[in-house]
Amino acid sequence: MDAQNNEYQMHLRAVINESIATNRDILNTAYRHIEKPVMIIGFCLSVLCFFTGLTAGSSWNYSSPESWSRKYPACGGRRQSPINIDTSEAESTWLLERFTKSLFSEEPENMTLKNNGHSIQVDLTGGFVIDNMRLLFDRYKAVQFHVHWAKSNGKGSEHTINDKRYWGELHIVLYNTDYEDFESAVSKSDGLAVLAFFIYGDFSFKNSGFDKITEEISDGNAKYEGESVEISPFAIDDLLQYTFLKSYYRYLGSLTTPPCYESVTWTVFEDPIYISRSQARVFEEIVYENERGHHHEHLYNNYRPVQPLNGRTVYTIDSSRLYNFDYDD
Repeated sequence: MDAQNNEYQMHLRAVINESIATNRDILNTAYRHIEKPVMIIGFCLSVLCFFTGLTAGSSWNYSSPESWSRKYPACGGRRQSPINIDTSEAESTWLLERFTKSLFSEEPENMTLKNNGHSIQVDLTGGFVIDNMRLLFDRYKAVQFHVHWAKSNGKGSEHTINDKRYWGELHIVLYNTDYEDFESAVSKSDGLAVLAFFIYGDFSFKNSGFDKITEEISDGNAKYEGESVEISPFAIDDLLQYTFLKSYYRYLGSLTTPPCYESVTWTVFEDPIYISRSQARVFEEIVYENERGHHHEHLYNNYRPVQPLNGRTVYTIDSSRLYNFDYDD
């Protein structure tokens, strides 16, 4: 047991050292791209854009993600997301244990469905908390989830697995409660955790949990950029009714949208969420990236291309743990 504890502490130190080195790389990249006085102003503006621009016509789009680093230097860093996950190269570790659906069974106090011009997002008040160092190294609290998707049954997930791309991807965003709030955590190297689920968009049956979102959109709510509506709270577990949580991949990365802070511990689950073709069409055909009354463009293909791994290690749960099934899974 002492040997295992020592290995665990060594792993924690390695994560911290990599995070420190990553922050140094971001600063060096910023200095190379812009002058010092402008860098300070640019940093402040990038924070402002992240919190306000997404709902009020931000200065970036998905038509040219390769240009993001011109305004947001961190987008050119070496710990960027998403990535392709090569399962044959993933390193198995006993340090990780299985997620169970009971973690997602807590109903939040409030939920707000909104269209931020780049995605459909649900903000959570009183979201669930993960406080287990074998799942995440710190205590993290859920604040929102959002969806990336394709056009007309195409492939719109952000991550790929063995170069396979799914119809879509759901991201559950959590912040490290060592910091006062999400805004304080978002730019810190250990500030965020994202739980990512691929979405299979052509299932034979409807996902009743996703109906709680798609029915609101079909009724005209959050169709256009900047629109939001309070919805009846439900547990995240409702979205996972056909999904097994037994296998996942873990790596250190970034936000997949500007300002691309390299602050995210990623967990990418292997088994997807399943929704029906009719539910997928709601996202493809009813959601718009513009404000109501403007020239209307459908919102789809809202994903960033995969980024270089740059020597990072992708971890996966030790296969011997995959068969310790819990009844709530």
